[in-house]
Amino acid sequence: NMVVDVVFYDVTTFYFESIKQDDLRDFGFSKDNKVNEVQVVMGMLVDKEGRPVGYELFPGDTVDSKTMIEILRKLRDKFCIDQVIIVADKGLNSKLNLKLIKEEVLNAYHDLWKIEQSFRVMKSCLEVRPIFHWTEKRIRGHFVVCYLAFLLERTLEYSLRSKGKELSSDRIKEAIGSMNFVEIEINGKKYLIKQKMEEEAEDILKVMKIKAPKNFITYEEGMELIGMKK
Repeated sequence: NMVVDVVFYDVTTFYFESIKQDDLRDFGFSKDNKVNEVQVVMGMLVDKEGRPVGYELFPGDTVDSKTMIEILRKLRDKFCIDQVIIVADKGLNSKLNLKLIKEEVLNAYHDLWKIEQSFRVMKSCLEVRPIFHWTEKRIRGHFVVCYLAFLLERTLEYSLRSKGKELSSDRIKEAIGSMNFVEIEINGKKYLIKQKMEEEAEDILKVMKIKAPKNFITYEEGMELIGMKK
């Protein structure tokens, strides 16, 4: 269960290799210095553990400070909360009255890097770009998939941390990438040989409560393992 009392908010931009404007894609202040290409603006909230709480897409010409009211309204309605502490860059906060003791303010501000890191993970590790979609429906669908991938990655990272295993998003990606099989054929029948997994990959399986497959299985068993058996 996620307790939403302190959230971190920031905005970034995602550019398209295009100059064609529409209701969503437009020219604006680019955080990637892509001033000659259209973009969309994304505002995202994460909790104290760095797990995403919600996001919103805005037209590419939207000013950062104008994104916060909309996403805060949705946050309030979604979680039915009366009060939440928002930690954001000073450019996003213009008229906020925060009645907090100095210690709370400092502790929350020192954690602001979590939302900034979140965007770096999305842009690098999860490879949100390039975006090969042009219609608004498909663009929004693309970001839904990327957001869900980020949510799963952060949830896994949090679960590992709770078990005393500190792994970065890049390290998790590398560990999962070591979970491979080699396909061979013997007397016309296909088999799969499990390659040696990294230690962190075994930790991930344990946290997810997934039993590691045997070293040698039939092709059919492999397809059943990944849910592709007809």
